[in-house]
Amino acid sequence: MAIVTASSITTPEIIVSSTYKFKAWSGYCSAGTSTFTIGPIQCGSQSTIEVCAAWTHYGSAFSSYGAVKIGVINVLNTWMTTVWSSDVSSAGGGDWTFSVATNHQLSINKTAGTYAGGGYYIVSLGGYFW
Repeated sequence: MAIVTASSITTPEIIVSSTYKFKAWSGYCSAGTSTFTIGPIQCGSQSTIEVCAAWTHYGSAFSSYGAVKIGVINVLNTWMTTVWSSDVSSAGGGDWTFSVATNHQLSINKTAGTYAGGGYYIVSLGGYFW
């Protein structure tokens, strides 16, 4: 099982304007059975963030060997609301989950699937983090 945390990942951040930031991560995950967490990511008390999170076994179909979530998250204190435009999980590739802890800290989790093959992931966030 691979475990990836924000402390072990370089966190590229681009400040686009006084209110908009873009953050992104990508890498290789040794198996669909792997789990990892990106975070905690500091947000503001009223953050609105665009989200794209995807993992798949190379070029395979998301519905068989991958997981993808695309949408918008609103963070307020220790809870969040979500609107997903794409939400695909699979037995082979697992799923993506999102949670908010105290002090507006967002965590992004890739849950385990059953497929033993490896693949690549991307996670990108853009929006108001203050």
